[in-house]
Amino acid sequence: MINEFKFLDNGSLKIPTTKELEEADNGARIICLLTGKTDKGEGGWVFIAVRPSLYELFHLRCWQGAELLPEAFGEVIANGTGLPPPPDVIKRMQSRYGFDPHFSHRLIEEAKKQQKAFFMNHDALRIQDIVATLKNKEKPTKNKNKKDENF
Repeated sequence: MINEFKFLDNGSLKIPTTKELEEADNGARIICLLTGKTDKGEGGWVFIAVRPSLYELFHLRCWQGAELLPEAFGEVIANGTGLPPPPDVIKRMQSRYGFDPHFSHRLIEEAKKQQKAFFMNHDALRIQDIVATLKNKEKPTKNKNKKDENF
């Protein structure tokens, strides 16, 4: 299940603090599937339970195509050679750990959906403020009437 995202006043996604991520390390892991070449040059795969506080660095290193040791980012929960991973391993990862091969896509889509709702709510509040301001300008004030009497 994807949690509710938090947004800053400008609509950008609020990134968890280092402290929040370290607290999440106590009970949460992000299950990732890595595929690529093993040290022996064979195709291989590894499921790793990444600690939330290390996920940003882990993701960056993967995106850069940098060599990495999965153990440095969390616990290796399954690995093997040959590509893709066997279907029974994927099913085991799904049932034991809730692994979702489409999680990144769903996460991005949910963030966009929630951000759109945030902006729509933000715009609705701005419109309400503008309407209230315009209504207040339409009402004559005592000071304005007194000034008109003096001229």
